[in-house]
Amino acid sequence: MSQYYLAVDIGASSGHHMLAHMQDGKIKLEEIYRFEDGMKRVCLRTRISSSCEAMNLLLSIT
Repeated sequence: MSQYYLAVDIGASSGHHMLAHMQDGKIKLEEIYRFEDGMKRVCLRTRISSSCEAMNLLLSIT
């Protein structure tokens, strides 16, 4: 029975899952899934303030 290995590559803007196994003494790679990756703005509410308000304040300073 063949052994399979899963590798996950997460880049700055995208990533993919690669499946690898040995065949005839060689490594065979197959991309099985590709996905978008990137920063997303997320706002969390707290009792003191919100992360969006803090983020907007930091962005206005720079």
